Amino acid sequence: MTKKPLTSAQVIVGIEKGAPMSTMNMIGPMFDGENLGNGEYLVKVALNEKGYYTMHTHVIPAGKSMHSMMFNHEDIGIVVK
Repeated sequence: MTKKPLTSAQVIVGIEKGAPMSTMNMIGPMFDGENLGNGEYLVKVALNEKGYYTMHTHVIPAGKSMHSMMFNHEDIGIVVK
């Protein structure tokens, strides 16, 4: 752990309709977040239906293998009213 921003990481995001790992109903393919610099990344999502969604966020640090994303993974709940 460096406690420094990941400035050259690849951020990969997938959107699932439903709670984490409950339906595996992925909405479209996974996509990359936009690197804004200074360790900040932007993800734009438009959800048209009401309900609960899960944003699966994977981070691959610069110079690491794709397998490392499984150690750098966070699920974020989204509620659309």
